Amino acid sequence: MRAVFSRIGSKIWCDAHSLGVLLICAALIGRRAFLFTAAIAGAARLFRRRYIQDEPQLPEAIVPAAPVIISTPEQAFRPPDGFEFPVVPDPSLVHTALGRAVVGQAPAVEALMLGIIAGGHVLLEGAPGLGKTLACSTMARAINGSFSRIQCNADLAPADIVGCEIFDQRDLSFKSRLGPVFANVVLVDEINRAPARAQAALLEAMEERSVTIGTESFALPDPFFVLATMNEAEADGIFPLPEAQLDRFLLKVVLDFPTPEEDLAILERCGRPVHSYESSASLGALRAWQFACRAIYCAPALKKHIADIVRATRDAAEAGELETAAGPRAGLAILRTARARAILAKRAYVLPVDVRSVALAALRHRVTFAHSYLLARAEREERLRTIVDRVPLP
Repeated sequence: MRAVFSRIGSKIWCDAHSLGVLLICAALIGRRAFLFTAAIAGAARLFRRRYIQDEPQLPEAIVPAAPVIISTPEQAFRPPDGFEFPVVPDPSLVHTALGRAVVGQAPAVEALMLGIIAGGHVLLEGAPGLGKTLACSTMARAINGSFSRIQCNADLAPADIVGCEIFDQRDLSFKSRLGPVFANVVLVDEINRAPARAQAALLEAMEERSVTIGTESFALPDPFFVLATMNEAEADGIFPLPEAQLDRFLLKVVLDFPTPEEDLAILERCGRPVHSYESSASLGALRAWQFACRAIYCAPALKKHIADIVRATRDAAEAGELETAAGPRAGLAILRTARARAILAKRAYVLPVDVRSVALAALRHRVTFAHSYLLARAEREERLRTIVDRVPLP
C-alpha cells in the first residue's frame, strides 16, 4: 500500500488543485517518505525536460486512438503479394454461344460453364423440351469436342455404354469395341430410366476417367464430361439413382418452365437456321481453364466457411431435419465450383458470393429429407436454403 501511494504522490506533486490528496497521502504513508519520493520524481522530470527535451505526454485516457481501417470483403479475400495467376483465354465466347442457342435457362447455362471449367459432371432435372439436349450438344460444338448421346431405357445394358469384347474369327481372338462413353461430352438422357447395372457402368467412368472392358482398361478422352438429364415428375418406369451415383455429379440444376417472354422468343425462332459455334473455343483452352481453376486463390476463412456449410447439413441430420447429410465430396464440389465462378467473373480469388451462389447446386443431390415424398420440390429447396443461410458469412 505504501508503494501505491508513493507512485500517486510522485505524479501529482506539482498539482496545486490536489492539495487535499497530498495531505491524505502524507498522512497515510508518512510525511518524510512522501516528500522524499515527490522530490526525487520532480527532479527526474525536470532533468528530462531540460536535457532530453522529452515532449509531455497526455494521459492514457485521452490519447487519441489510431484510426481503424475497415477493409472491404473483396480486399479481405484477395491473394497475398506475389501470387501469380496464369493467363487463360476468355471463357465468355462459350458462355455466349450457349446463351444464344438456348432461350432462357440461365441457371442451366451457368452450371454447364461451371462444370466444364471445374472439370465435373452436371445433372439436369426438368420437364422434356426445355433445351437440355440442345445445350449439351451446343457446348460440345463450342469447345470443338466430340459428342455422343446415350438414351437410357429399361433394356439398356452396360455394354451399350462402355463397350464390349467381340470375337474376331480371322485371328481367333477377342477385340474390344469401345462404346459411346468415349467422347468429350456424353449426354446420358433420362438417366433414371436405366437399370441399376447400367447406371453402375458409369461409376468408374465418372470417377476414374477410365473404363474396364474384360481385363483391359481404357482411358477416356481428355477432357471428359457426363451431362445427365432426369425427370422427377414421372413415377413409372424409373430407377432411383443411388447415392454413390449422385455423389459423382458436381452440380445438380433444376430447370423451370420458360417465362412468357421466353416462350414468345422460342416461337419466333422456330424455322430459323441454327447458328454454328464450332470455333468459340478449343480443347486446349478448356484444359487451360481447368488448370487455372485449381490455381484460383481461396482464403482460409472461405475454406472454413465451406466446411461449416457441409457441417451444417450434418447437424441438421442429427436434429432430424435431414435423413442423409453431405459427405466430403460436397465441400470439394463447392470449392471447385466457386473457383470456376471466379474465372467466369475474371477474378483470381474466391469471394463469399461465389460460395453462396453454388452451394445449393452442389448440395441438393447429396442430401435427402426425411419423408421427402411428402415434400414438394419448392419446399425442399427452401428448407435446404434455410440450412445454408444459418451459417454466418466469414
